[in-house]
Amino acid sequence: MTQDPKYIITALESSNENRPHELKQFQWHFETEKYLSINKSKCYSPEISFILTTKRLAVYNQASKQNENINGTDFIETYEKAFEDGVNEFNKNYGITPNTLYGDNAKFYVQDLHMNYAHKLIDGIYDGWRFVQASYPIMINHQIINKYGFYAGMVSSLSEIINSYPILFKTFEECQHEPMEQISNKQKNHLDFDPNLWNNHCYGLFKYLYENYYKGTKRQLTNIWFYLRYHAPKEYTFNATKDQYEDFISRCYGIDITNWDKAPTKFEEKDCPTMNDHRINYEDSLK
Repeated sequence: MTQDPKYIITALESSNENRPHELKQFQWHFETEKYLSINKSKCYSPEISFILTTKRLAVYNQASKQNENINGTDFIETYEKAFEDGVNEFNKNYGITPNTLYGDNAKFYVQDLHMNYAHKLIDGIYDGWRFVQASYPIMINHQIINKYGFYAGMVSSLSEIINSYPILFKTFEECQHEPMEQISNKQKNHLDFDPNLWNNHCYGLFKYLYENYYKGTKRQLTNIWFYLRYHAPKEYTFNATKDQYEDFISRCYGIDITNWDKAPTKFEEKDCPTMNDHRINYEDSLK
């Protein structure tokens, strides 16, 4: 695919109450169902379902720097092909055999699947295959949709095996290992203040969040952007676009942000309150 432009889904940047009614319908669907079927594939989030079924999808084209509408159904073929590839990949590497079911290695088979499902490092984040159930892309192109389709196929195949052999997988959700955390060699030499990106107060808060909230995953870096953009008090003036923020992080810390996936429930219930607590600590440190 010679050209694969990136689009920011503007509807997904809105607060929940301002989201389109069609998206809210998918959210209601996932309150009782684990997935949505699209032809022979499965979607595991309301946002991916919304993207793939919306014929006039409001986006910001990063190449043209223009707002426009695209046909989200044009991505279905990419998603379905990747989903099929994910199913085939799972069957090739993790297909179940009689020896798996009844042999000495059954326990290790389950543990390996748990590690891949819950903790595998994908794009700098230790979320495993299940990221397709817990997060969604703010930015899309065929490459990003391909990733979501592929791991949705892996999750679908795993779910079928778990449902077929409940005794074998009765401890599947248990973490029988030390917590995994990416070790970060964080550079503390921040760049000079840039008034085009933020005011001095906001840059101070960013540096504090980088040194105290950020633990080495790219999602934490994008979470900081979302917090400063939409949740920090008004005295923290934050002007950086996603492109400018990506450039800043790359120049300052040598980290390339490759996607803007967001885990909405985790962000609202854990990450945002955590960053808010850090903000309070930062303000206390200035007194």
